[in-house]
Amino acid sequence: MGRVGQIMGVDRFDVELEAWLADRQWFVKRNRLSYELEIHGPNGIIPITDERLAEIRFTVAYASNNKEPAKDKIADAVSLIGERRAYHPVLDYLAGLRWDGVHRLDHWLVDYFGAEDTPLNRAFGRKILCAAVRRVIHPGCKFDAMLVLEGAQDLGKSSGIRALCPDQAWFTDQLEIGADPKITIERTAGAWLAEMPELDGLGRRDTNRVKSFISTTHDRARLAYGRFAVTRPRQFVLFGTTNESRYLSDLTGNRRFWIVRVIKADPTEIAAIRDQLWAEAVQAERAENLWLDDPELKAAAAEVVREASDFGPWLELLESRIPEGALKIPAVELWKLVGIDGAESINKLTKAHHALMRAAMAGLGFERRDAGLRDEAGRKVKAYLRGDPHRARWWRPGDPIHEGPPDEPQSLYDW
Repeated sequence: MGRVGQIMGVDRFDVELEAWLADRQWFVKRNRLSYELEIHGPNGIIPITDERLAEIRFTVAYASNNKEPAKDKIADAVSLIGERRAYHPVLDYLAGLRWDGVHRLDHWLVDYFGAEDTPLNRAFGRKILCAAVRRVIHPGCKFDAMLVLEGAQDLGKSSGIRALCPDQAWFTDQLEIGADPKITIERTAGAWLAEMPELDGLGRRDTNRVKSFISTTHDRARLAYGRFAVTRPRQFVLFGTTNESRYLSDLTGNRRFWIVRVIKADPTEIAAIRDQLWAEAVQAERAENLWLDDPELKAAAAEVVREASDFGPWLELLESRIPEGALKIPAVELWKLVGIDGAESINKLTKAHHALMRAAMAGLGFERRDAGLRDEAGRKVKAYLRGDPHRARWWRPGDPIHEGPPDEPQSLYDW
């Protein structure tokens, strides 16, 4: 088809335009990972931009004796053509892999990042790659965890993650904590693996934003030049990196952080073996649970998270003044251990004081109970509990910690 006299009346415009483009070896396709329109042709893959649409429009006009189609008509037609020829680069890549039968999923973090060879680290390594496969097979599927690589600065952690992608465009480290969904959609367009770099020094507010981001499965926003809001199911999985050993300041919901301590990163070796890693992940994905379904793994993960948590400046003091074992401690009396006593002093307490106390007690394995506990006299008491409430004994400042007189409370504040 040469002249656009044929394009502009014989058949639907988008159908004739598609044939006209094909005559020139220009094939418009929608990339299902990035949602971008692309031209595939002799010069490779070229994203369609406003300038590219203008080139198509003026080329059509020149070939049709200056019968120039409207901008919107060209744009709409190209969009329809792209949808008909849509493809998914990651799914195409995975479909072309053949696994050699050698098991590597459980050991890639050990072999290429120097992680300790534990059941937990093996599970983390297997599940994160299976999750990445499932996210492109079933976009928006539930997976509310982030693999965090914890290790020294300049170790190459980010490069190691990036090496898992055969196409570097499938990796991004441009995530912004708490960003508007529109920004998130734009920055993760085309991403399969997304890194949240340098988690060091996250405040409680930022930690909560990160946890919310991890749990999100779909992003909805009206994009630039868009007529309607769009909902984009996530096709990426999250990685985090940090140089610190204590960076989690919020004490709830930290099961989302799958923390692996690493001592090296070998991007070259990862790149050499990645096809077989993904090929095995494709085979394993369907049968793999994407959560920690074993009680021992859950307990091990909780301990790693605890070691990465910042329980505040009162932890050591309270640890030295509270006995071990299952205990119930009245909340109002606990303040005596930090030198705060009497109604007048307690009334001066701020939210910051309560946050410090909760953090330190959480670090010692206590949870606050505002209901459901009664003291020896049968009175309802707000208390901190560690262990089985039926077996835990009541303890108060002044009761013996060990043989000998109780320690004198240390005052942290001059009231």
